[in-house]
Amino acid sequence: LRRVPDLGGVGCAAATIDADDRVTGRSFTLPDTCEFHTFLRYDMPCIFPTLTIRRTVFDSVGDFHPDSHWAHDLHWLGRAAERHAFACHPEVLFHYRRHASSTTSLKLWEQRADASAVRLAAERRRAGHAEGLEGLLSQKAEWQKAGLSVSGVLAQIARQALHEGWYFQAVWHARKAGLEGRPLSGLRIVLAALQAARRDRAPGFRQLLRLAGLGTVRAYRLHPAA
Repeated sequence: LRRVPDLGGVGCAAATIDADDRVTGRSFTLPDTCEFHTFLRYDMPCIFPTLTIRRTVFDSVGDFHPDSHWAHDLHWLGRAAERHAFACHPEVLFHYRRHASSTTSLKLWEQRADASAVRLAAERRRAGHAEGLEGLLSQKAEWQKAGLSVSGVLAQIARQALHEGWYFQAVWHARKAGLEGRPLSGLRIVLAALQAARRDRAPGFRQLLRLAGLGTVRAYRLHPAA
C-alpha cells in the first residue's frame, strides 16, 4: 500500500487449514488488479479476511449493507471496487481455517443464496438501477419452504437474471447449477441465455460464448496465483 498509493486495498494468498492446523490446500487468489476486478463480478478474487484496506475506502464506501447477511463481503467489496483499485500478493501470508463446525460449513446454503442475490443486485446497480437487494433476499424463505438445494437456488437466480436481461449472470449461475447437480436445467438456461443475447444483439456475445463453454478463469484468461 505504501508503494502503490492508488491501491485501495491489498489481499494475499492463504493456506487453508483444518481444525488440527494441518494445511489442506491453498485459496483461490488473483494478484493482478484488472483480473481481480473482472472476477469480482462473479465471485471473491481472494479470501476477504486477507485484505488490508485503507480507512479512506471505508469512509467513501460506507459500512456493510445490513441486508447482505452471509454475503456482506462480496457486496461491500463489489461496491468498493467500483471506486478503488484492489490487488493481491501471490505469496501465502495467511492461514484460513475450514472445518465441519465452522460458519462457512454450517451456513453454506445461506452463503450461496445470499451471494447469488448480491450478484444480481450488483448488475442492477452497475446499470444505474436500484439494487433491490432486500426483495431478492426476501425470496429465501420461499426457496427454503420449497426445499431448494444450492443448485436449485443457482438455477432460480439464473432464470431471474435471464428474465432481466443480465445474460452473463444467467450463464454463470446456470453453469454453476449444472456443476452442483442440475446439468439439464443448467444447460437449458445457458442455451436460452445465448439465444436471447444473440436476438437482442447484446454486447460481448463472443465473451458470453466463451463463458458458457470454458468457465470464468479460462474465458477471461485469468492467472490465479499458483
